[in-house]
Amino acid sequence: MSIASDQLAEAVQEAETDGNVGAPLKFFAVIAGFEDPINALIDWDRANELFAAFDNEFGFINRARSTKLPMQATELSQYTSLIRWLIRELRQWRTPADDASARLVAALVAAQVCDSENGLWALLPDDIGDNSELIERLKGLVAAFAVEFPALGDRRMPVRTAEALAKFRQADAQGDWPAIIEGWAMFEHQPFFTNTLQTQTVRCLYRYSRDGLVQALANLRQTVIAMQITAALSAEQRLRLALATTNPYVQLASAYQTASAPRISQNLTSADEQLLSALLLKVAADNPRWAAWMKIFNTYPIRFPRLQAPLGLALAKVPDEAIESYVQSIWLYVKPAKPDPGRQCVAECLRVFRRHALQQRRQAVWAAAHNRWLAWNFGKSDPNQHMFWIGWCDLDYALVGYACECMDDAARGGAVAVIRNDLQNLDDRWHASFTDVITEWYRLLSKLQPYAYALIVAHGSDDWLAEKQACWPFDPSKEKYLTIKYRVM
Repeated sequence: MSIASDQLAEAVQEAETDGNVGAPLKFFAVIAGFEDPINALIDWDRANELFAAFDNEFGFINRARSTKLPMQATELSQYTSLIRWLIRELRQWRTPADDASARLVAALVAAQVCDSENGLWALLPDDIGDNSELIERLKGLVAAFAVEFPALGDRRMPVRTAEALAKFRQADAQGDWPAIIEGWAMFEHQPFFTNTLQTQTVRCLYRYSRDGLVQALANLRQTVIAMQITAALSAEQRLRLALATTNPYVQLASAYQTASAPRISQNLTSADEQLLSALLLKVAADNPRWAAWMKIFNTYPIRFPRLQAPLGLALAKVPDEAIESYVQSIWLYVKPAKPDPGRQCVAECLRVFRRHALQQRRQAVWAAAHNRWLAWNFGKSDPNQHMFWIGWCDLDYALVGYACECMDDAARGGAVAVIRNDLQNLDDRWHASFTDVITEWYRLLSKLQPYAYALIVAHGSDDWLAEKQACWPFDPSKEKYLTIKYRVM
């Protein structure tokens, strides 16, 4: 908890007792000049005017938050009187008395200024939710949220940007989830910022009428809005919202905002991981959408490290057909035999999976990974793929799992023996070039690694991810001919 959050809690507690009510009078003087206060709150320039008017009277709130210094006693008293006004306004707000929504906008601006670390609404009294007119008005506002993209013929827009925007809009309209996220990654840092109207209406509805928020979002079909709405909520809140709704846009935005590394500075809590896992399970019931999510989140697992533990939990329970989509989604390429963050991400997922899955399910995942690995064979189908060192890949944890749980000692030893024999007979086959000889040598050595490592760890407590060593079928320090011929480093 910060100083600002502590003083907010103190002010809210004091505001529920009798005392001065501090309405933002200077703000009301300015907003009276706006014909449509709701649209003014959405417009960047006019919203700045409204907040400037509010700060003329209550600027000490933001100043205390930015300086991280406690408010003075007189300021805290004024802060309390403002929150007392806000509580009264939310309890008593009625449509006929506020046709232009000026008072509602004033309440939302006050909530935005006072809302420290998304903590305001949880502190406010429960009976605010009894104001059905307020709830219905907020539901209507949320249901009307939309974003207007720049005209595609706008000459001020670079051609490449216009083409990317057109592609994104098409994907958004068609529900093409991988293309949506690909497009969003290009535009998420553009000024699609979450405005006060979105932030405070969504937080208020989540607090007092989560079902109402779900209803308001039922017909949402714009990813930008879904991203803005879910960004206004905490990880737990957005995940609970995603589980409560059937809207695929909200579900995808909730998962992306939660798992995307730039979006959060701390690891997820255990409760958040359970919720994210539950969301993944919910999506896994729809296999085409699950496959699309795996393409988004699992092609490059390193981009979503916070997803790995929840994904491992989900894999233990997903339908059988979802396993193949998980395995096939990971992009395989040859990695040097040294610690690698991508391999570590996949291993983290599969460690959690291993702890929670039954043996039959574990063997199914290991077998699917092993089959894909054999078919890939370190890029052998690509004549331009050459190897000059022992290679690892992102599926290594699962491959060792296959050798440990789907093979016995004899089978593991037999696999190693076959590869050793191929290495010994390598010179007996024709090769187009010496580079091809080197490549085949290291491809075979790379295939040897999971089987040989499994011989070491199958009956011990060592982790299944090799990080510090490569396995050799000979002693490089003694076999000088081989080390020179095959350029062993």
